[in-house]
Amino acid sequence: ALAACDLEERAEAVLRAHIERHASAEAVVVELGRVLLRAGRDAALQALVEASMQAEPLRAQGHWLRACSRERLGDLDAAAEQLEALLVLDPEADVPRHRLASVERRRGRHAQALSHLRWLAEHEPPGDHDWDRMTEATIVGDWAQVRDSARRLELRIEGLDAEGPIDVPMGLCRVRFGEDDGAQHDYYAERRGPVTARVVQLAGPRRREHFEDLVVFDAGPVNPRPEPNGDGDGDGDGDDEWEPIYPVVAVLEPGGRRTWALDGVHPGPEAWDALVARLEALGGLIRVRSDAAYQHDDPDDEGRSLPGIYAYACMPEALEPAQLHAQLTEWTAGWERPLVWPELAAALPDGPERQRELARVAEVTDRYAL
Repeated sequence: ALAACDLEERAEAVLRAHIERHASAEAVVVELGRVLLRAGRDAALQALVEASMQAEPLRAQGHWLRACSRERLGDLDAAAEQLEALLVLDPEADVPRHRLASVERRRGRHAQALSHLRWLAEHEPPGDHDWDRMTEATIVGDWAQVRDSARRLELRIEGLDAEGPIDVPMGLCRVRFGEDDGAQHDYYAERRGPVTARVVQLAGPRRREHFEDLVVFDAGPVNPRPEPNGDGDGDGDGDDEWEPIYPVVAVLEPGGRRTWALDGVHPGPEAWDALVARLEALGGLIRVRSDAAYQHDDPDDEGRSLPGIYAYACMPEALEPAQLHAQLTEWTAGWERPLVWPELAAALPDGPERQRELARVAEVTDRYAL
């Protein structure tokens, strides 16, 4: 009760005093370990385990507390070692086995994670471990295990009686990417299987592009469904608008795309359509982001407004920036008003051409107030 009230120091003192008076108070030792774990006192917890939890019946609990502490500190190797030792003592321990599968996933050891999840599927009723099993089995390409867990969960999916990858349209969903810099971004994707989806939303020129990535996700959404609002209809506040967001675990097939912005004065429908056709011939996808409200002041005629254009050009990643820059320069050379591609200019190799293009972007941006 003291620990529940955030009085960890007082709780620790009471528990230690009890242990000194009753050396065989196993339950109190375990509770003290939990208090130290909640307080993040790893060194004190390790000392307690070494001193009081090396023999039965506390040895397994000692491994569990150590594993939880090491995982919290980000030492996944040590956490896995403790969980493995626990399973040697108690192979039937389902919660530690599921926890070890999660740790193995985070270590990138998907085959090992799948092995533990398969054990759980063979020994436990259908549950969350089946969803996790489908995720790991999809990553390693074991579609028989994906189908087995899908049947256990009574999912109605086309192709369960077939073999090989499951790839059927299952509607839109949202997936969350964790980037290398720690940023997180959500995108709409078309679900193609129980735990797979292909991204259909552009990231834009200032982010890593994930368009057309085929991903495998964790079926546990990062935004749980709202609780019922208590008026008897079973609906939670905002439940009708709830969209689950699934965290991406791995990219199975990269889309291989990179997006650049095109900005400037609209050249007219004919010239714009010709440019779009040429970019599409290179494998690009062009999405206009501006509307009729996007206008620029004419620097040569005060009071006159010029229609603007702002678009994303999602191009194959294999297309070098210098090559695309050269093509855009050639294709827009005859336009009355300039078009710029700021991020593409910044991505050019160091040298005179990059400096000239950056200067042009700055001049056009200032002149037309882009």
